[in-house]
Amino acid sequence: GSMDGYMCQGSELKDAVYAYISDLNSECSAVYLNYINSTVIPFASKDITSYIKTMNPQTFAMAGGNRNTTDISEVIKRVLTGMDQNTVAILVSDCILALPGGDSTKELGICKTSVKLAVEDCRKKIPDLGVEILKMESTFTGTYYQLTGNEQLANVKRPYYIWVFGRAGTLARLNREADYTALPGYKDMVAFTAPVLNAYRVSDKNDNTSGIHAKGENYELMISADMRQSLQPESVITDKSNYSFGNRDLEIVEIKPSSKDDKYSHIISFNKPERVRVPKETLKFTQPSLPEWIAATNEDKGMNIKANLSKTTGIGSIIGGVAEAYRKDKAVSTMKINITYN
Repeated sequence: GSMDGYMCQGSELKDAVYAYISDLNSECSAVYLNYINSTVIPFASKDITSYIKTMNPQTFAMAGGNRNTTDISEVIKRVLTGMDQNTVAILVSDCILALPGGDSTKELGICKTSVKLAVEDCRKKIPDLGVEILKMESTFTGTYYQLTGNEQLANVKRPYYIWVFGRAGTLARLNREADYTALPGYKDMVAFTAPVLNAYRVSDKNDNTSGIHAKGENYELMISADMRQSLQPESVITDKSNYSFGNRDLEIVEIKPSSKDDKYSHIISFNKPERVRVPKETLKFTQPSLPEWIAATNEDKGMNIKANLSKTTGIGSIIGGVAEAYRKDKAVSTMKINITYN
């Protein structure tokens, strides 16, 4: 029942979900709509408009299942278990972790581990599984359930989350069709994926790709790369600190979106100093640390909601579990460079 308050008049959640699924619909062979609490409850129709129009507390109650408490880690596990290589799954939830009284450390740890194991199990059948988590915000009017007693909230802004699971290449293609940053109430995102084999080419500053021939002087090179399968937001892709060469004397100058070639999404410019002679080099794009918004949104007590309207109980542990499942995948993309010296 914790999602009921998002179904109020003026809810941005409905608009965002409708816009997002509608944009993706043209890319899908079939769409299956469900409610989910203690069980997955199929919606009677595949019509997106009907699904959105009937999203209200009364419909949720009539659908069945246990609406009192829902274990978010079990929900994520259920979604991932039902996936295969041809599936993209979208989960919309407030992701509030129900905590018991007293010390919540153990419960938070259990949730983190459960999410980690669920993602790792899914990666065994879908090795290139990508996970995108969109932080959203919507108007909320209704009952907020918490350990210290329920609170009635009226016309406040509350966070919720859109989770997208699927093969990294598929999600990258869908991101080109549906701009999630334009959704009503979009605030931020974090994404995870296994190492990807992205398309790239190396050229000099004159866009010559027939052979990289460097003289002794400082030399500027460019890598045209398709970074879309990394699933990372623009702020992460263009952050120079997320890239590294084996030879630290090579300097990245700039990463910017490509404006002329649809095959490559970004141009990475770097300098080879005069004193440096490297016939072969490797550029790695590394999975960044968790963005600051996760810690800023997290709350670990499950009490005093009116002082924590912008926070979500346990979201740090939930997303942390996903991060743990990808912890060993340090380099998301690896690009090799060959240089011939005249």
